[in-house]
Amino acid sequence: MRQQALTTVVALLCVTRALPAAAQARPVEIGAGAGGAATRAGDFTGGHLSATFPLDAWWSIEPLVAVGRDGGGTTMATYGAQTRWRLDRTSHGNVETFLTFGLLGLFERETYPEYRYRRPDGTTFVEPARTETTFTPPILGVVGIGVQQRVAAHLAVRADVQAFVFLVVPGGIRAAASIVVPIGRFTRSTRSDAAR
Repeated sequence: MRQQALTTVVALLCVTRALPAAAQARPVEIGAGAGGAATRAGDFTGGHLSATFPLDAWWSIEPLVAVGRDGGGTTMATYGAQTRWRLDRTSHGNVETFLTFGLLGLFERETYPEYRYRRPDGTTFVEPARTETTFTPPILGVVGIGVQQRVAAHLAVRADVQAFVFLVVPGGIRAAASIVVPIGRFTRSTRSDAAR
């Protein structure tokens, strides 16, 4: 476990060093939080992890994974990547607003308990407990808006609202809140900083 954590940190540092100078002014960020989604498959609550890799002063790439459960026996996980576009006119000081666009894949596991019922002839029918698993590649579109507030040099809070779309069919909505920690320090940004 320690070796995996060390490998992850080294990989993140290597990616950070390879980024253009404009992106290096913004730190790589690691986020974790909780949220909920209302989808055609049901309502889910759970947690998520993400990383933010800045490409320049406005654009970032964010790989992410989220796991949630409904009120029954269904577990759903989403995984994928999105781009984050900083909105310059509404971002200032310690507040950054942004739009997100991306693709997600789904992993769904439904568990059904054993089911018994008595037939009219007096015999008992038993349907054994079972689990069904569905895996979907990243073909679910996601678009959203969010805000991130720096509260310290090494800490920020973030809120996102996103809509899921399959082709042109709405699939649901997600809301989440996160704690964000930079690898390095957050720097205070202004509109003029982003223009440099």
